[in-house]
Amino acid sequence: MNTSQTQKAAIARVRAFMSQEALSKADRVARINGRYIGLSRDQRLNKAFNALVESIAVVDLDDVAKPDKRRIVAICGDSGAGKTTALLRHIANTPAMQPYIDEEGNTRSPVLMMTAPSPSTPRLIAYEGLHKLGYPIRSTVSENEMWKVFRDVLKAHGVMWLVIDEAQHAVDASNILEITKIANSLKNLVQMPDWPLRIVLAGVEPLQQFLSMKQLANRSTIIHFDKMAGSSGEEIIAEVIRTIVFDHAELTTKLLDESDLREDGEGEANDFVKRLIHGGDQDFGTIVQMIRGAVEEAISANGNEIANDHFAKWFENNTGCEDDKNVFLVKNWKDVEPYEPAHREVDARVKRFLKFRKR
Repeated sequence: MNTSQTQKAAIARVRAFMSQEALSKADRVARINGRYIGLSRDQRLNKAFNALVESIAVVDLDDVAKPDKRRIVAICGDSGAGKTTALLRHIANTPAMQPYIDEEGNTRSPVLMMTAPSPSTPRLIAYEGLHKLGYPIRSTVSENEMWKVFRDVLKAHGVMWLVIDEAQHAVDASNILEITKIANSLKNLVQMPDWPLRIVLAGVEPLQQFLSMKQLANRSTIIHFDKMAGSSGEEIIAEVIRTIVFDHAELTTKLLDESDLREDGEGEANDFVKRLIHGGDQDFGTIVQMIRGAVEEAISANGNEIANDHFAKWFENNTGCEDDKNVFLVKNWKDVEPYEPAHREVDARVKRFLKFRKR
């Protein structure tokens, strides 16, 4: 029995314990959460992915060492901006990146997706990549040998696109020597003399600063996932609410009004939309999660309408905040720091743990 069959059997067993009503709700929520909501930034990302593919299709190995901005694509944005979701979507929509059966009947995947270890060193990055490829190697192997094996295994597995999520880990806990070595290692991967490899990076700052290094700057295309700020951000989020609530969930709401989204672009977002954006720290992915969470609250309660209480409940459940710190309930909501109560509690637990370890 392979892993996929094991997973299916385990899931089927759990579903067998659920009522038909509970299953119906869970499946409905899953379908809603599985819908992708694109933005104008997806056009730039799609263009960048196409360029990665085209750069391999026309590769001339004699020119492999020449700088080329089509070799590294980086998505930079705050946590919760939707970077990973966008990556998965665009990989799935790029035919050349899909698994295939080779001439010997083996299933191959031209994409290796991994998360950068934290803290990162060149050795740990290569080790993590080999681990994802299922290649056994001792972590004590020298750095140079680790990278040599990594390059060889990438070629042997037919990997043409290396996707590294949380790529800021490559620089956020390393000294300048290690950072330079990581930059050189990535540069060497995209200019291997006998194999065309391209890299996709996703992460928060200081990733962009890392990519400004000479080795990477003229080989990188950077796409920013900006905050949902200002009137344009309010218009986008109001439309996203409509899309999720009306189209995806097939529910109703009175949280939006006619002045909220005028076609001439002169309308001002209502109070609720502004609260939602503030509560999600202006991050698109987080805001979408909040909307879907409120939808799930309504569906669980057998409701047909999304109300402010559903958002307040979601915020309470996910931050642990009291009513006087709930962005959807307080009058002075601009004074509420997004997720402040949750962060403060985590910090307190960490401090207590460190204090205990010192004893």
